[in-house]
Amino acid sequence: MESFYWTFEYGSVLLGYLFLMFLWPMVVFGRHLKGKSLTYRFGFCVTVQPVLVNTAVLGLGFCHVLNRRLVAVLFYGIFLVSFLNKTVRFIMWKIREHSREKKCIISRSRFWEYMILVIVILSGVLYFSYGSSKLHGYGSGDLNVHHSWIYGLIEGKIFSDGVYPEAMHCFAYCLNALFGIQVYSIMLYLQCVHVVVFLISAYCLLKEVFHWKYMAVLALALYLMLDVSGSNMIYAISRLQWTLPLEFGLHTQFLAALFLVRYLKSGNIVAHFTAWKGKELKWRIDSNLFLFMMSVAASVAIHYFAAVMAFLMCVSFALFAWKRIFIRERFVPLCCAVLCGTLVAAAPMAGALASGIPFNYYVLWDANAMKGELAREELQREQEMQETEQRSGDLSAFYRYGYERLYGKGRAKCILILTAAAVCLEAVYRRRNKYSNGVNAGYAPLILIAIIFIVTYAMPYAGFFDLIPASGFCSSGNMLVLAVVCIPFDGFLDRTIGTHKGIVQQRALAGYVVGIYLVLLLTGNYRGFLFYAFTRYDSAVMVTNSIIKDFPRQNFLIVSPTDELYHAIEYGWHEELVTFVQNCEQEDYTVAPEYVFIYVEKKPFLYMQPYFFNGPFWLGQEKKYIEEYVKYSEYREMYPEYGSEFIVSEVSAEEAQKSMTNLGECYVKLENRVILESKAYEWCRQFMLMHPDDMRVYYEDEDFICYYLRQDVDVPYKLGVR
Repeated sequence: MESFYWTFEYGSVLLGYLFLMFLWPMVVFGRHLKGKSLTYRFGFCVTVQPVLVNTAVLGLGFCHVLNRRLVAVLFYGIFLVSFLNKTVRFIMWKIREHSREKKCIISRSRFWEYMILVIVILSGVLYFSYGSSKLHGYGSGDLNVHHSWIYGLIEGKIFSDGVYPEAMHCFAYCLNALFGIQVYSIMLYLQCVHVVVFLISAYCLLKEVFHWKYMAVLALALYLMLDVSGSNMIYAISRLQWTLPLEFGLHTQFLAALFLVRYLKSGNIVAHFTAWKGKELKWRIDSNLFLFMMSVAASVAIHYFAAVMAFLMCVSFALFAWKRIFIRERFVPLCCAVLCGTLVAAAPMAGALASGIPFNYYVLWDANAMKGELAREELQREQEMQETEQRSGDLSAFYRYGYERLYGKGRAKCILILTAAAVCLEAVYRRRNKYSNGVNAGYAPLILIAIIFIVTYAMPYAGFFDLIPASGFCSSGNMLVLAVVCIPFDGFLDRTIGTHKGIVQQRALAGYVVGIYLVLLLTGNYRGFLFYAFTRYDSAVMVTNSIIKDFPRQNFLIVSPTDELYHAIEYGWHEELVTFVQNCEQEDYTVAPEYVFIYVEKKPFLYMQPYFFNGPFWLGQEKKYIEEYVKYSEYREMYPEYGSEFIVSEVSAEEAQKSMTNLGECYVKLENRVILESKAYEWCRQFMLMHPDDMRVYYEDEDFICYYLRQDVDVPYKLGVR
């Protein structure tokens, strides 16, 4: 039953996501999208829709009328009106047209490419969703913070914890308002679904770069199947499982570059007037320029680091088309598009700042992190453990702190050799005027942006500021570096396989994908399983779901660490375990709800320690990721066994007699957590002996126990135990 529940929740998030992200804009904007390519339709949905949802929700919030019913009426109403007025007639007309002209949206040659692409992407979705099927707690403590901001929207408050890009939170809020899905389930599964958008966006951009028409699929397969090394890379790839704003907006950098390239290649100098029914002139903006603008808007609305990465990506491609850009007829529209996109996304945040709402503390933390101090502290720990001297900040430092740090010395040399081969191939193609009929069709922009991201990553370790944190760089930067590695093979395949018939190329594509899988699997270079930061026992999640289902709303209280707070916040009350234990020292202390549940860990664990999964060999291999990830961690000094095994302790009467040294770290420091859980365990045992009829065990296993107390709300128990 438990597995069925989570499967149902995953399916609910998936169907809700498909409706809100794709079906809704396809129906509402059906007239605009009619006749457009699949790439345009995809780009329109994943850039316009987050901006539209963000603007609608924050706009209602500024008017102080934000509530779930109004949002449901607004989105469902627009959808139904559009469907009744436009969609049925459009579909019938399209069916007749296709029947008469015998056309198909997807040609046979593209059908097999898309089939293989779907298989590759579905394997990635299964890989990134696997962790959420093993543990049902949040994979990162930061998700509690973002859950609280969504709850603020549910209460009608925008920017409830300060000004911060809210597009992801608004999107999750709409899923809750339209379908009634628990916010907890949305936060648990949304990124597992949304990672498809990141992968397809990268594929669409790479299609503009590679010569062999199927090479983008192979590059995507290599990205998804090749294992990674280094703590920053492992952490960044693991973040693709978690519903965080930066990962939600990673696709915008690829789409911004894609539609900038297409705009420059289209030949349309400016947005222009067109005749309408032979009489009236109407204004018409170039469609690629429009989606470039919306990609910029989406990146700003979702996360500012996504906007920085989109800027770097677009600059790299623009440098190789500067002659087309720096003319008045094209430069002015581009500047206007960037300005308009930024204003559309930033206007709600600017309005909130003007009204007196301060920046969220995360903005200030990120700004401080950009100084590079955190990265240099990490490097200093590594050097102290390795007993090496501080290296100089010359140009070679970018290679050492970039390629070598991310890929290891062996792979770094291979990548550098293949990058040099790609540069030589690009020079040959340029000399032969291979790109005389197009703009940005070459490899040079891709090579440049891959190097830019490597340099950007290495900057703080070499003594400079940190433009983009490693967590933001690595997931997309690794995609670009591996794409550059594929360039020499692309040139070879284009000159050999590319000259054969379509069926030969399709079979070659299938063979190469299978070949990549088998070679990596047999050589031990296949991807390893990722990790969740361990925040809750799975049994605690199960018990919380049971309480929410079986007990009256707002009539129960859960006493536990903070991680249960946002899971049950819409259904009942919560009290911090540390507060409860302190208050129980007062004889007259009482709580109001009729049903009280007290969570106690019999085996307290080191909070936020990485919990690496294991599973079938075809999905991933058991690597030494945990040892690599925590190799230079600051926890290693305090807990020598950290990284070799899962760290837990035991509650005891002796620990209950001790005092906690720092209440602010009562959950994070293992020593304090053991003392706190021991005190709670001893209190529960004593109170149950005093009131055996009203307090009993609700659930128990070897790691976790939940006590259940039912009391008369008119005469609540005095909880002080002496």
